[in-house]
Amino acid sequence: MTTLTVDVGGEGKAVLTATPAASDDAELLALATQDNAGRLRHFLASVGTWHAEAQRERDGGGWVLHIPGTGLVANGETFDAAIDDLIGELREYADDWAELRSAPNHRDNLGLVLLVTLSTDAELRDWLLSPATIAEG
Repeated sequence: MTTLTVDVGGEGKAVLTATPAASDDAELLALATQDNAGRLRHFLASVGTWHAEAQRERDGGGWVLHIPGTGLVANGETFDAAIDDLIGELREYADDWAELRSAPNHRDNLGLVLLVTLSTDAELRDWLLSPATIAEG
């Protein structure tokens, strides 16, 4: 049986690797795995219902971002700083999800965790800034 694992490498880039069974063609499987990680990331980004909501702080001094249904909240003096903070919060959430996954308000977020794990910080920034993902409230 082939085993698939996701490891987070340098700069937060996820690497999907396969450990082939003795009967598998390791080279073909490795190529398919690399291609499929990108496809899975693209699929999750395009069909996921997660979105970030952005609000100016009342005093106008900064931004607050949150992703409903996750408990993720980020703050920043600038919108870009809040996005950076939210990317960090997403990374922490993905790291902690194994402990959170059985909670009713977290168990449906596997897709989000996979999206985060398969994405670089730059890809997460692009996803968060896409019109379909960010909403100003």
